[in-house]
Amino acid sequence: MFSLKQLLKKHRKKYNELNKIKKIFIITLFLCVFSSSCISIIFFFKISIPHENNIFYKFLFDTFNLLFILVSFILLQWGKILVKDAYIILSCGIFLWGGSLFSNLYNDINILPVWFSLWVYNIFKTIGILLLLIGVFITIKKTNKRCDYFKLLATIDDLTELPNRRYFQEELRKYENKMLLFIMIDIDNFKKINDKYGHEEGDRILHSFGMVLLNYKNSNIFSARLGGDEFAAFIISNDKQKAIIFAEYLLNEIKNIMVKDEYHMTLSIGIACKFPFESNKIGLQRADKALYKAKGNNRNRFEWE
Repeated sequence: MFSLKQLLKKHRKKYNELNKIKKIFIITLFLCVFSSSCISIIFFFKISIPHENNIFYKFLFDTFNLLFILVSFILLQWGKILVKDAYIILSCGIFLWGGSLFSNLYNDINILPVWFSLWVYNIFKTIGILLLLIGVFITIKKTNKRCDYFKLLATIDDLTELPNRRYFQEELRKYENKMLLFIMIDIDNFKKINDKYGHEEGDRILHSFGMVLLNYKNSNIFSARLGGDEFAAFIISNDKQKAIIFAEYLLNEIKNIMVKDEYHMTLSIGIACKFPFESNKIGLQRADKALYKAKGNNRNRFEWE
């Protein structure tokens, strides 16, 4: 457990990390709370029977409100808020709201012109609350956008820019009861090339082949990198000719990827048809079996299962 000394030292360190403007705002709000507390104490001793006079309780609640605003403002300054615009708007909103409460309290002990109590208190409070609502709205909106962006990053393979295995499985579940054509793809002898020429060259090959898959324009084909040099795709169709055209396109395009200007890359491809009454797992297993058949037949080809 932290001792009081350690706790104060920790918060003092956080306070010292704040810039001058933030410190001035915090000190100003603190002085408002302190002044309000002093006024409440003075009225407590001046009023002979406090519970018969509601003004004491009003001061007391105003003090609590100011204290709440001060704590909220401090937490906002220390918090790691993601959206800078929202942070500025929320800070201004809380500060104006606190200023409105203090002006109202000051008006109670020192009667001021009507325009002061009417405009300063109400305008500050209205603008403050409005800014808070705007700040919260911007924070939620931009945070949701960032969450969507991070979700996208979590489903995309960084090296090839293709969907990863998780995204592939999620997308595949949407077509469990559909007729599909599965394509399993391996880059031939990739491990030997990676070991001989290094991971940097291996990464270049994977990225280049990822671009080959991405550049194939067909809305019914979903391609992904499952891991290593293993890729997969499925076609939402029962037309086997579409799978053949896709496989031939890949076999031709991979030849444009050179390894240190020495020789061309090749692929082994397995294709299988999955019927609506079958599970996707069976279709993938069948395509994987066809892939090993292509590897066994000297690679650089596609086979059916």
